[in-house]
Amino acid sequence: RESAVDYSDVLAALLGLHVHNDLGLSSARRDKGLMKTAVANAGLRVAKFARLTAQDGSDVPNAIKSLELDFPVVVKTPRG
Repeated sequence: RESAVDYSDVLAALLGLHVHNDLGLSSARRDKGLMKTAVANAGLRVAKFARLTAQDGSDVPNAIKSLELDFPVVVKTPRG
């Protein structure tokens, strides 16, 4: 993990520098779902996605159906 990026952003903000990453989006750098939401909010197109929470994967079929996806699909962890 590149923790120096987080520290650099905070330090730059505390020093009043105008060039640093948005601190409100720092978790979006590490979370695919948050990143896609941030990109979509910026007006760019993103692939369809769903945040799945069932430990046993039981919500995967419903997500595939609700997003009208065709197989094959890719299931990833939100981080990493």
